[in-house]
Amino acid sequence: MRFKTKRLLIELVDIRRSKLYVPSHFQVVYKDLFNVHSKMDQNTTHLQYVMDWLKYAQDISQDGGVSAGYSFNEGWLRSYPETTGYIIPTFLNYYRLTDEEEYLNRAIKMANWLMSIQLRDGSFYGLWSDTPKPVVFDTGQVLQGLISIYKETMKRKHLEAACKAANWLVEVQDKDGAWRRIASNEVAHVFHTRVAWPLLELYEVTSSEIYGRAARNNIEWTLHNQETNGWFRNNWMGNIESNPYLHPIAYAIEGLLECGALMQDNIWLEAAIKPAEVLMKKFEIRGTLSGVYNDKWKGMVKYRCITGEAQMSVCWLKLFWLTDDERYLNAASKMNDALRKLQNMDSRNPGIRGGIKGSHPVFGGYQPFMYPNWAVKFFADALMLEEKFLKEAYGGNKNVHTIQ
Repeated sequence: MRFKTKRLLIELVDIRRSKLYVPSHFQVVYKDLFNVHSKMDQNTTHLQYVMDWLKYAQDISQDGGVSAGYSFNEGWLRSYPETTGYIIPTFLNYYRLTDEEEYLNRAIKMANWLMSIQLRDGSFYGLWSDTPKPVVFDTGQVLQGLISIYKETMKRKHLEAACKAANWLVEVQDKDGAWRRIASNEVAHVFHTRVAWPLLELYEVTSSEIYGRAARNNIEWTLHNQETNGWFRNNWMGNIESNPYLHPIAYAIEGLLECGALMQDNIWLEAAIKPAEVLMKKFEIRGTLSGVYNDKWKGMVKYRCITGEAQMSVCWLKLFWLTDDERYLNAASKMNDALRKLQNMDSRNPGIRGGIKGSHPVFGGYQPFMYPNWAVKFFADALMLEEKFLKEAYGGNKNVHTIQ
């Protein structure tokens, strides 16, 4: 009886925190509880709804950055430097897909905001700290955005800001290639492969060996942390004693994949393919992925990390483009179908309409009761890549340097 009372009190607190008395919030929870899916439309329609959500997230911030997302508890959050950084390439890709200059202008606006908040040492701060505190991963993601906008505009100011950020990353890197001193929890993270990736991109732009060396050192450190079954040690996000979410696992895979493609290094590519295939097989058997895995690739929770699922779709699509193996395209298309079913297209709430939840159900353990902008970003990337590859798969000219 005491347990039931305690459980009821916890649920009531969650209801208050998540404001389930708001009709649009209650609708989401109701659909998740009773497995009610949205009706799927054409891919281009889903993609337009996603981009409309991202545009609204930028507009509501009013500073040029993109709101971190919509929280049932707090509403729209403030602009997030890290994710605004890697949303820039998403907007540029959509601009190239549609020729709508609005998206180019919005990407430039994001870059201008990021340069206005860059710290004196070249770094960028995270979202969750009350004071501007440099963060390695966040700086790496902003670096990617700055490089992308420089390639598009060829404006010197963007390259100078990118080099300043990269110089800081090189300066704070440990000798073994990991980043510990200014990383979250001050421990090394394998998902920093997604920091090595933009460093390699900058190396290609500038031919400065310090960036290439820093990236290669990090990837080599990552390979030393991979088990024979493809599992990555030291890939926690948050509590270092816990098993990782699918989200950082997918980060690590994508970073390795992109670095391997840029350097045409088969060893790096194989290191990315091994865990990507483990997850693909699990998805083919179950139709979903677990939100958390242990080092034996056993799913540890029943909820889904929708963010990580969208990321894995992106990884599989990029592997298809590199290898011509249609298994990857098939898995990604099925994953995108599963995600399209979860995209709310009819809510009157602009924080929900067109967006993607952190978890399914929405009260799952990863970013509960929230529509984070990074989940939406990766869903947009997956839809755009699928659209592109289905059109070009059997006639396009492939270039490993332009997977995006």
